[in-house]
Amino acid sequence: MQALEARLQDSSKSLQRDFGDRAAKEAADITAILTELRQSILNELDEPEFKQLKLFNTTEKEEFERNINSLKARSEQIPVEIEREVAAIQAKFANGGYLPNSPETSPLI
Repeated sequence: MQALEARLQDSSKSLQRDFGDRAAKEAADITAILTELRQSILNELDEPEFKQLKLFNTTEKEEFERNINSLKARSEQIPVEIEREVAAIQAKFANGGYLPNSPETSPLI
């Protein structure tokens, strides 16, 4: 019985470590993806062709400005989205509670 309890504790610690590692990897991955997206948007907004509105008629200029404003708003939302996604990932893996009834997390298998 003592050996079974020791194995259970070892398995539990191992799962918690694995969940922690996986949570950290997922948080880093989503942060990298969203940071890259934000940088791509900002780079695109800095391109010279985005600043040459003289060639557009009034309707095209208005549409272009709406698009630019949408891109700017999206780039400003990304840092908040990163925080929200990282918090969601941490909550998903909190206390080793990810998929608690699956065979992958059963300490006796």
